[in-house]
Amino acid sequence: MIVSATAICNRGNTYLSCSLQRDIFQTHGRSMRDVWTAVRVWRDSGEEVAAIPLEKASDVKALKQRLLKQCQMPRFRQRLFHRGSFMKDAMRLTSPIDVKLTLVPFVSASKQQVRDLAEASQKGWLSKVEDILKRPQDPDGLASDGYRALHYASANGHTEVVRLLLEAGAKINKRTDDRVTALCCAANGGHAETARLLLEEGADVNEVDESDSNALSCAYFNGHLKAVWLLLEAGADMRRDVVKCIAIEAVFITPLLCVMAVLYIVSLFYSMYIPLFWLDDRYAVLGCFLSPIVLLILTWLYLRTRPIIFWKPILWVYIPASQFWKHVVSPHADKLD
Repeated sequence: MIVSATAICNRGNTYLSCSLQRDIFQTHGRSMRDVWTAVRVWRDSGEEVAAIPLEKASDVKALKQRLLKQCQMPRFRQRLFHRGSFMKDAMRLTSPIDVKLTLVPFVSASKQQVRDLAEASQKGWLSKVEDILKRPQDPDGLASDGYRALHYASANGHTEVVRLLLEAGAKINKRTDDRVTALCCAANGGHAETARLLLEEGADVNEVDESDSNALSCAYFNGHLKAVWLLLEAGADMRRDVVKCIAIEAVFITPLLCVMAVLYIVSLFYSMYIPLFWLDDRYAVLGCFLSPIVLLILTWLYLRTRPIIFWKPILWVYIPASQFWKHVVSPHADKLD
């Protein structure tokens, strides 16, 4: 038997009405305390969407972000009302209330409006992007060059703009006309934090473009070490283009590194021993000591522009080893378990 009643509770001028049932203590795993300390969100049809604890929804904006994560409802399409009054994002939530949710459709955006969003995303104009998305405008509008706002923001490392676009409902694995994903754009530019956000939000690390290159290929070819490590940790596969590149570089760069090592040794020997025989020649002594310093400065300047060159011998071993572990050792270990 289910016992129903109506309870009206006065909590600081806030009246809550709910249906009490005998099994409410176990419904959806919530206790009575959870019900009375949560913001309950309802549809126009009377269906309960979610009950968000107050500590996770300090204001209306945070409440919308929670609804996005729990119910996959784009934040900028949400319109929340309490007792018929529209609730602004900055409104504080200090006590449990019942909220009505309405999802509004995207407005029809003109080509100029799509270009405006793309330009604002490319330049990192956070406030302008947010104003455009509040219309609400579809963030996946395709610009004339075949790119979307998410691709522009990712390619330029505007992490907060990327976050806004994802909250607006941007499809994270959408491609450009060249079949490039937002993750590939971020990896190509070496924006590790942007790539990390995309991976956390569910980007496919092994999506390939029309040339069969994935995000790892883009990061490796452009010398972005942090992005390479990040993508390897996320389980990126090594494509054929990376295999060929490692083989070629191992042949040509290894002799270069050997030559540099020999030059260091020769220059150090030159600076330490030759001056002993040329003590009377001041210019010779000065040149002996300056030669290794000049070599060090030139090497440092080169590594500043292409830092991955220094680490590539490690990557030549680490990348194949990680792929061997992922595709050969790990599956057999799982079978043994």
